[in-house]
Formats: sequence, structure tokens, C-alpha cells
Amino acid sequence: MLILLGAAIYQAVSVGIDGSTMTVYKTPVDIYISWIGGGSRDNIAYWYYFLGPFIALAYFVISFSWEREKGYLVQTGIRLDRKHTALVRGIYVFIGSAAAFIVPELINMAMIAVIRPALLPEPLVAIGPASDFIGAGLYYTHPLVYILLYILFDGLAVGTMGLIGAVITLIADNGVVSMGILFGIYYLLFLVAGFTDNSDFSPAQFLIPGTGLGTVWPLILISVIAIVCILIIVYSGERHEDI
Repeated sequence: MLILLGAAIYQAVSVGIDGSTMTVYKTPVDIYISWIGGGSRDNIAYWYYFLGPFIALAYFVISFSWEREKGYLVQTGIRLDRKHTALVRGIYVFIGSAAAFIVPELINMAMIAVIRPALLPEPLVAIGPASDFIGAGLYYTHPLVYILLYILFDGLAVGTMGLIGAVITLIADNGVVSMGILFGIYYLLFLVAGFTDNSDFSPAQFLIPGTGLGTVWPLILISVIAIVCILIIVYSGERHEDI
């Protein structure tokens, strides 16, 4: 999380040093345009949402694999049975991955709030979710509520990615290999989104609050996948003593 925190703080400091008061569209800059999730063409923001999810979940997926290889049940089975141990570890991967990604977002937002006014976003400016995207009306009328809800969605998405990585380790038996497989899937979705011009295919794009969700399907699929992954992890805990 320290890498992401550093990136988020650096982006906020850069905005403060820049000192611009007007956008290229001749509208005043505000919090919702300037923060790291605003959807502006910022290199730091681009890499935060492209590689940030993997930086956030890497520790938790690799430690999940390592603890499984070392026989985690031996250490915790005194107080918890295998099913409960697996459930706790799955929740730990989910919450840890989510927190490592969204805490820097929140800190960046708070820092930007000190140096930028909280003006309502301008619908005619090409920064922010399209008018037909999910929650666009909320963004242009109550942007802070929209952003806080979207940050929770980011946590759900990145936490679910961590669970997917944990499930892959049950097959690959290697955390690093599992991360490689997960990134391959992630990058394939990124390419599909580029070819189809549909950001809903790529987490690297729909994780950005300023981009938004074109449909509700990513939210539904992510929620279902999270539940399925937790069930798989719990089932593996019942089946294998080395988890």
C-alpha cells in the first residue's frame, strides 16, 4: 500500500504545485476534476488504476499461497476449524486488497480538497462519466456522494480480484505464478475493452470514478464472483488440511 499511498500523495502535491485555476475547457478546476480518480489525462492516475490493483493485492495473494504451503491450519486449528480458518483468510485477502487500494484514494481526495474548491462538475466538459452512464445524474448533482459510493465499488472490485488470485493459488500452488495468470486475464480484458470501445470490459478503465460504469453488469458480475470465490476457498478448507 505504501507505493500506492506515495503515488496518491505525489499526485496531490503535483496538483498543488501546478496551481492551474482553469481547465482547457475554460472552466474552473475543482476537486472532482483534480483528484486522482477524476478521469483527467494524468499519467500518475493512469498508472494508479492500471497497475494499482495488482500492487494492492500482491502481498495478500502471495501470503495466502505461502501460508497454505506452510500449513496454516496447524497454527490456527487450535481455535478454529478448517472451514472457519479458510473463511477468515478469504475475508482477510478481500478486505486487505480493497483497503490497500481505496485508502490512498481517500487520502488523495482529502488532500485535493484542501487546495481545490468543491464546485459542481460541468456536464458539458469532457471530464466525468457520460450522461447515460450509471449514476451520472448523482455525479453532476451530488458529486461527493457519487465518489464515495464509487470508491466503495473500487474496494469491492479490487477485493474480488484478490479473491480470484487466492483461488488461482489453490490450483497453481504458487503465489507469483498466480499473480502472473491473474495479470494475463486482466490485460486480456483491457485489450477487449480497447477493441470494442467498451470500458465495462476492463477494470483498468471502470475502476476510475471519473470514467464510470456504462452498465450495471460489472457490479453484478463482481459481486457474484466474490461470493463464488469465497465459497471455493471455504470448500477448499474443508477438503484440504494444508489450507
